[in-house]
Amino acid sequence: MRERQGKVFDVKDHVGQIADVFSGMVGEYEGLIRGFHTIYLDDSRTDEYKRQQRASTANAIYDLVNGRVNSAKAVIESVKDEYRDTGDAPSMGADEKVFNLLYWKEVLPYADYNELHQHYTENKTDPVFKKLLFNEFSRREQEEPANYNMTEQQNLIAEVNSVMQFPELDKLETILHHVANTARETFNPGLESFIRTGQGSLNPRSISKDMDAFPIEGPGAGHRPLFSIPENQK
Repeated sequence: MRERQGKVFDVKDHVGQIADVFSGMVGEYEGLIRGFHTIYLDDSRTDEYKRQQRASTANAIYDLVNGRVNSAKAVIESVKDEYRDTGDAPSMGADEKVFNLLYWKEVLPYADYNELHQHYTENKTDPVFKKLLFNEFSRREQEEPANYNMTEQQNLIAEVNSVMQFPELDKLETILHHVANTARETFNPGLESFIRTGQGSLNPRSISKDMDAFPIEGPGAGHRPLFSIPENQK
């Protein structure tokens, strides 16, 4: 767990909303495959038309997966933004800007590191303040290093410069990127469960083989029912 601005980040608090993006995707995939099978088994259709529909189905599956992945990535980015030090620069008139500039120039040289931290917390979205703060850091290091605690200064500089890291979400984004890039060849029915639980596997399936798995009528070994992905693979 990591903390920023009083918020504690735990990836388990957010995997549900990311996984929700993929809810129903397996059913849509099954529908696309079944739709192609219907056309393939239609004797009134030409072979050329069937080839065209096979390509169209593959494109539709690619669009389905990539659309869901892009939505999931947007959710991930919004989660990251909840914990980042984000914010717009304050809107101020010319008089207020001049007052703040003079005030900061007066107080920063005499502030201890706790006070510098407090000033930073209150004014971190103001680019002028941040420039003055770093100027003060440089002055202390160059002019009077013996009079200041350089360890405290480096810690404060590190905090100002820090960007909160999200390795779990970054790993998930890498997986999603792979899923999207391979969506013309494979479909991953276990993706939603994998994200939600962090366990199991993606269970990639060959899209080409699924399109070839059209229903076969009749009893016995040759019988094959309407296409469906087994529950244990979802």
